[in-house]
Amino acid sequence: MVFSPDGTQLALVANTGDVWVYAVSPTELTLSAAFSFPNSFQFGMRFSPDGGQIALATANNAIAPPLNGARGSIYSIAFRADGRVLAVIDSLGELWLWDTARALPIGQPVKAHHVAFDLAFVGQDDQLVTVGASPTISLWDFSPERASDYLCHITNRDLTPEEWALFIGQDIVTYTPICADRLR
Repeated sequence: MVFSPDGTQLALVANTGDVWVYAVSPTELTLSAAFSFPNSFQFGMRFSPDGGQIALATANNAIAPPLNGARGSIYSIAFRADGRVLAVIDSLGELWLWDTARALPIGQPVKAHHVAFDLAFVGQDDQLVTVGASPTISLWDFSPERASDYLCHITNRDLTPEEWALFIGQDIVTYTPICADRLR
């Protein structure tokens, strides 16, 4: 069960894969949508920050809305505060980021040092925290500053606009030559 951020919607999911979304008012609940993911035990469900989307994490590596890539059971999902990025942790310990507007992965998954069962964006949305069974807590830093330092160190040059679009995503971060000042 999960409420939309503004509290006007309630979503319920059954272990059969059935999902019901209700409009919430002070006096009643009204069914506004229902859909199903048959044979798909649900591990997690989240509303996007604007309440316009619901993301589901399932045992058969499905993510709704359909996002392809994850190979293991999806244990947890989280939206970035602006709703443009969805983070997913799977049973193989892979952390995936998706561009929600294009329904495409952002780069390749990052391999965790442990299997994590939950995750959340923190701070200014450039960090994720994952929690595992061991109990292990990991902090993942996806800040643009750290990423640009790493890219400049590895490539020893600026990415081309084409490489930027492929590896960073033009829709996520506008192309900018970032290494000139770092390589002097």
